[in-house]
Amino acid sequence: MKKIIEDTKNERNAIPPALAEYPNNHQKRRYNPQWEVKFPWLRYSVTEDGAYCAYCFVFASSTPSPWEPLICAPFKDWKNAVGSKRGILTNHELSKTHQGAMLAAANFTAVSRREIESVKESSSRGYSEIVKKNRKILLATAFVLDVVIVLAKRGIAFRGNWDSAAMKENGNFEFFIKWLAKYDESLSEHLSTAAKNARYLSP
Repeated sequence: MKKIIEDTKNERNAIPPALAEYPNNHQKRRYNPQWEVKFPWLRYSVTEDGAYCAYCFVFASSTPSPWEPLICAPFKDWKNAVGSKRGILTNHELSKTHQGAMLAAANFTAVSRREIESVKESSSRGYSEIVKKNRKILLATAFVLDVVIVLAKRGIAFRGNWDSAAMKENGNFEFFIKWLAKYDESLSEHLSTAAKNARYLSP
């Protein structure tokens, strides 16, 4: 299995060298190494005198039966390997199991070559971004609490006078929050992106 994984990772060594001669079965038929040209995923097992699909052997997502040829058991039906009627190798290549295994193998190779992120790396990066965002929210709410404490200690009213021109209340609390937001990016981002019920601006 380790050898198949290494072959899958290194496409240049994907097809092993052919034997000088392959043994005949009871039908006087033998494995044809030329099949590997048309089906580069095909691997011959010397010890079992049978063939496997390298990709499905390693990456098949579904759980096939323990006697499934090319995946869990060696394929030995050389008579029906190729052909217009049965063509077991052709049918296997078109199967959903094989297509899924090929995609999984391609993703595995891309991750090993650092061409794409692994699921673990992607999840870790996503978690780090969430933590970073939450820290910004906590920092923003800390500014809000600071304004509340300062206004309370100095006896300054939270609500101000009604601005008839702007048709809104010109409150001291809101004024100082917006004033601090000019100098702090996290507070400014919080005020502009947070939902109205999550800005913590109702003293």
